[in-house]
Amino acid sequence: MRRALREARKGLGWTSPNPCVGAVVVQNGEVVGAGYTRPAGERHAEYFALRQAGKGARGASVYTTLEPCCYYGRTPACTEELLASGVRKVVSGVRDPNPRVDGEGFRQLQRAGVETAVGLCAREATRQMEGYLKFVETGLPFVTLKMAMTLDGKIASPSGESKWISGESARRHVHQLRHENDAVIVGINTVLRDDPQLTARHRKRVRNPHRVVLDGRARTPVKSHLLRESLSCGGKTIIVVSRDANPRRVSELNQAGAEVWQAPLSRGGISLRWVLRRLGKMDCRGVIFEGGSEVAASALETGIVDRVLLFVAPKLLGGRDAIPVIGGRGLGSLGKAAVVREWTTRRMGEDLMIEGALSPPLVRAEETAG
Repeated sequence: MRRALREARKGLGWTSPNPCVGAVVVQNGEVVGAGYTRPAGERHAEYFALRQAGKGARGASVYTTLEPCCYYGRTPACTEELLASGVRKVVSGVRDPNPRVDGEGFRQLQRAGVETAVGLCAREATRQMEGYLKFVETGLPFVTLKMAMTLDGKIASPSGESKWISGESARRHVHQLRHENDAVIVGINTVLRDDPQLTARHRKRVRNPHRVVLDGRARTPVKSHLLRESLSCGGKTIIVVSRDANPRRVSELNQAGAEVWQAPLSRGGISLRWVLRRLGKMDCRGVIFEGGSEVAASALETGIVDRVLLFVAPKLLGGRDAIPVIGGRGLGSLGKAAVVREWTTRRMGEDLMIEGALSPPLVRAEETAG
């Protein structure tokens, strides 16, 4: 199963809106076939693993990170391919909550005499597919809040200087995250201060996310990097304005290549839940909030953040006027503080990466089926 998880990682960023899935065929303790799901519309992991195994699949065990699909979509059902190959057993990491599957993949295999089991490496498989799993269950994308800060919790000097708090290794990791996710969201102050590109630039072949700016008054400059590159780098540049934004500015942004959304207000700012629902309707499974401090505060106070990712640089900025990592009014008391669960740390060059979940884990309780 760990080999299947490694296979699945090869598809990260390319398979959305489908999940990244890995599959391995094992005969007499030896791996005879391995594969991973390709971009949407192409074949699934089981197909490639079985094709590599060939006749070695007969009587073998197959390990998949997700329950095999059991219906015809843009590709044939994986359960039919597994049955045709003559496999003896199928072990999956997690059950697929998609209503068109949801245990039926296992039941089809069981009716044909194939042994099934689910729950092996479930935590790791869930983590790998958390965007897909949340979307299927809620219709909303999985939200990661990413921030880079100094050791004393600052993201910029009083004048707004923030390049570069984190080092090269951390920035490369962020580019990989952009490749893996469907949209990146920032506030207008980040655009005015940093003029970011919000693209993935860590290697030659990438999939760029949609770039979303929360810009109530439509102040995004038409000559910003976001708009100059909107037609050439893939993904959309989306400017979310309030419904009373200046019509002339909205027209200028449209003409510059942006897709402008006019959103309702909530708590005096753009409704983040409305934005997420709209992104969900675009089949966005994973979204990163990248800044700044007021956007981070709004996301936390709204309760939409699933995971936090903090890059802590070994620097001390000081000053009560320096911009803190989380702005807003705060949650008022320690009893209301957002709790980071299952957190991990990792060195990222000179920086420290701290990552953890803000919501109950999606790991399912079942251990076996069949």
